[in-house]
Amino acid sequence: IEAGELDILPRYQQLASNDVIEKNPGDVVTIADIEAEERLTKSLTALLPGSVVVGEEAHHKNPDIINRIKNHDYVWLVDPVDGTSNFVAGNPTFCVMAALVVKGEAHMACIYDPITKNTAFAELGNGAYLNHVRIKTPGSISFDNMVGQVNLGLFDRAKHDHVKASVKETFKTIDRMRCAGQDFVGQALGRRH
Repeated sequence: IEAGELDILPRYQQLASNDVIEKNPGDVVTIADIEAEERLTKSLTALLPGSVVVGEEAHHKNPDIINRIKNHDYVWLVDPVDGTSNFVAGNPTFCVMAALVVKGEAHMACIYDPITKNTAFAELGNGAYLNHVRIKTPGSISFDNMVGQVNLGLFDRAKHDHVKASVKETFKTIDRMRCAGQDFVGQALGRRH
C-alpha cells in the first residue's frame, strides 16, 4: 500500500516525458515502477529477514536474478506497476503485485489497486480475500456468457486473425485489460473468465 500511495499515485496522470523509458519496443518502465520496486524490496526483506526479491525491473537489468527462486528459501516476486502501459496512458487499470515463494512453492500473494484502494490477498491453505472478505469460488458458466482476454503475443503472428475469429465466435466478450493483476481479481470474483 505504501508504494502505491507514495511512489505510484503521485505520478498517476502526472508523468513527465523523461519519467517514461522504453525498455524494449512497446515495453515501458516509469520512475514510479523503479521507485516502487525499490521501496517494496526494502520493506519486504525487512518484513521477512533472509528473504530476497525478484522484481520485474531488477530482472530487466539482470535476468540472472530469476535464479534466486532456486537458490533461496524465501523469495518475493514483485511487479511494482502491473499494467504500466495503462498507467502511462492515464488509464486506471493497473496495480501492485507481490507474491512470496517458499522453497519453490507459492505461499501467498497480494494485489493492491491504488485507485480503488482494494486489496486482494491469498494464502496457501487459507483461501483468498478481497478487503478482508473471503472470496467464494464462482460457479461455472457457459462459454457464450464468458468474458475474457486473449494475449495475441503468445501466438505466432500468422495465427492472429484465426485466433481472433475463433474467440469472437465462442465467447460473449473478449476484453484485454493489459493488467494481469486486475484480470486475476476479476476472475476470482467471477467477473472475468
